[in-house]
Amino acid sequence: MSMIADVIVLGLGGMGSATVYELARRNLQVIGIEQFPAVHARGSSHGYTRIIREAYYEHPDYVPLVQRSMHSWQQLENQSGVSLLDRVPCVSIGPESGELIPGVRRSAAVHRLAIEDYSAVDFQAIAPMFRIPQDWRAIVEPRAGVLAVESCVRTYLHLAQQLGAELYFECPGVDWQIGSDGLITVETESATFTTRRLILTVGAWATRWLPTVPLTVMRQVQHWLPMPTDETWRTTDFPTFLLEAPNSYFYGIPQRFGSPGIKIAQHFGAPELQSPAQVDWEVREADFSPILQAVNQYLPDLQATPIASQVCMYTISPDLHFCLDQLHGAANVWFAAGFSGHGFKFAPVIAEVLADWCEFGTTQWPVEFLRTSRLAGS
Repeated sequence: MSMIADVIVLGLGGMGSATVYELARRNLQVIGIEQFPAVHARGSSHGYTRIIREAYYEHPDYVPLVQRSMHSWQQLENQSGVSLLDRVPCVSIGPESGELIPGVRRSAAVHRLAIEDYSAVDFQAIAPMFRIPQDWRAIVEPRAGVLAVESCVRTYLHLAQQLGAELYFECPGVDWQIGSDGLITVETESATFTTRRLILTVGAWATRWLPTVPLTVMRQVQHWLPMPTDETWRTTDFPTFLLEAPNSYFYGIPQRFGSPGIKIAQHFGAPELQSPAQVDWEVREADFSPILQAVNQYLPDLQATPIASQVCMYTISPDLHFCLDQLHGAANVWFAAGFSGHGFKFAPVIAEVLADWCEFGTTQWPVEFLRTSRLAGS
């Protein structure tokens, strides 16, 4: 191509789709490149739904970011007329001595968030479908919800194109390099593109494109279970939930946005791989075992045989926090990676950060704790 873009975004999943939209919204000349078809199921932004929650147990510093994203998702929904966010309370369930319950309380205290803290007995009185140990706690946060993951990506891509972004799908990237004139050349299997600035939002393929960042890939399987028909389930709204079991985490999402049932999946708990090429995209019988055990123990009224299942990927950083930074030695190249299974909800604010860096070299958003310098020696 003869055109020199202001910015090229490589990878158009959750983060990349939000980023091309944000850049185009700022009247920058944007090219987006994706190796798969639009809104594909070979990455980390598929499976009908994602949880968005405010009392972030992982770290209090995420709270301002998720609050900004919540606002932005609502704006995107209003602007597009597409249903993207359904308000549903989120329940965090686990022992007092674990990571989840203390982490939720810590974020709520730092940011003065509204939460409802229940004993196991009191929680089961309002949510009788759960069976949890008597010494556990359940914390309900009302300001949470469910995102329609594919619709979010599709809407961002559609609006970006309306604003003039040039998007190329089924166009695998091969390499990039910076010329003596400072311009960046991005080579793909079908064309070569030139830009002044480059953003890498390549998901699990960051293990290839960012070899100096210590990242691994984890195969995860999402399952959907049939909705029970008894009175308890008809009269009680099923929340989103996080549950810290003795040896693993699980999460659940009610049936929303066309999903085939109640979504239940394990959070982490699988081997770490070196690249997406090692991921088995077939669902195996062994993938049902942890779900069967968790459902039988904590949600015994659910039928534990999935009616649908789907493989996706986590891209794991050593400390399970995101990796946002400028590429070392490349003044006009930035990246967002290592979202470790909890990043999609942040796509709007991550896009703002990347666009700010491209446009101004700095950002108002508090993301210094996500710089990769913290991983030195990993």
